[in-house]
Amino acid sequence: MTTHSINVPDAWQIHTANGRYEETMFEFQFESPASTALSVRLVGQSSTEHDAIYTITVVIDDGEEQSMIAGECTSEAEAMKTTEELLRSLQRSFRAEARTLDELDAKTLEAIVGRYRYGTLRYRIRATLDSFQNLREND
Repeated sequence: MTTHSINVPDAWQIHTANGRYEETMFEFQFESPASTALSVRLVGQSSTEHDAIYTITVVIDDGEEQSMIAGECTSEAEAMKTTEELLRSLQRSFRAEARTLDELDAKTLEAIVGRYRYGTLRYRIRATLDSFQNLREND
């Protein structure tokens, strides 16, 4: 049985790390003195076709918790690798833009996660299409 792991970047703390496969529950919290909390969760759910389905979620809590799915995987190795990449990507983004969590809103975080999940070009296309869809619905 191969065990996979996540190399946690320095700005993140491990809050929860339990189980394997459908018992998987990892939560990483971004270290910050801000009143807004940011965490990344990796949760395994049972599956008939795979050992588990892993969902990676980014959660922002500024008094009201909001979450967005950053990825879904069917292998433990892929889930661990994707989670590690996301933690590093979020950390780089905050440092590059010199942001604090209190300056972060759900829409901005959604854009950061969207660029990670879909790539910059695909995310821009999705965002543009969503804008057109919203305009049509509001007419």
